Amino acid sequence: MIYTVTFNPALDYVMNLKQLQYKDINRTESEQLYYGGKGINVSVILSRLKVDNIALGFLAGFSGKKIEEMLNAENIKNDFEMKSYYENLYNENYLYFAYADEKIVGYLYGFIIEDELNNKKSAKLDALFILPEYRNMKLASLLIDNFKNWCQENNAEIIMVNVWSNNLTAKHLYLKHDFIPKKEELFIGYSPKQYQKLVRDKIPEIISSNNETPVTRILSDLEYKEELEKKLYEEYLEVLTSTGKNRIEELADMLEVMISLAKLENKSLDDIITVAKKKNEKRGSFEDKIYLETVK
Repeated sequence: MIYTVTFNPALDYVMNLKQLQYKDINRTESEQLYYGGKGINVSVILSRLKVDNIALGFLAGFSGKKIEEMLNAENIKNDFEMKSYYENLYNENYLYFAYADEKIVGYLYGFIIEDELNNKKSAKLDALFILPEYRNMKLASLLIDNFKNWCQENNAEIIMVNVWSNNLTAKHLYLKHDFIPKKEELFIGYSPKQYQKLVRDKIPEIISSNNETPVTRILSDLEYKEELEKKLYEEYLEVLTSTGKNRIEELADMLEVMISLAKLENKSLDDIITVAKKKNEKRGSFEDKIYLETVK
């Protein structure tokens, strides 16, 4: 008996056209589905040569069921693991509506993601929308807070949300709710009482004064540098989305992080100012509001 294993089976979808019409609707004349994967291909050849074999591997969803169906139709022995991971991936869903003036004016949709391999749960905040005329009523904040509580009840500590890179309003909203920017369009949040981020030195003391117990640890030098860099990006977003007095406060926060980063290089605020002055003398400042369009 020969066993073949395909860890990532494929289902190819071929569509046949008379002619490809540019910038127009194209309709197919026929379509074909073909299964694939190195192990599966070997099993097909062995079966045609009358060599006893069994195709093994992992399948999921429509593609997996179709591959299994096609192999069975050709009498190719197989014993695939039809993973329940994808079938149960979103088995816990959350949909809340925001009501105002006796009508639905917004909603939040999310779900739990189960990592069976590590026996952990996380959550995805998939959609959040409030009608423009109701966005000054803090309805989005209420929906996020409720979603965080629901995540905690379902033992999902990490919450993921994708935000368009140019959606500064959304970024500011998630920052207010302690979401942390991880990549350009990915923010990570935590269920209530979970923060997982660098905080000011007196924050543990303030938490203790409220009869709560902070759980902290001291970062290594490398971790500290990485967390400061994350904090700098967070404060940068806060500056972009703030105005008036709040913007001054956010600029001050950003400056503090820059000073801490400078200290890691054995430099001070004075050193930063000295370098800034030299650049100013050599290349000028930004006070003249000059916008360079092109160079001919």
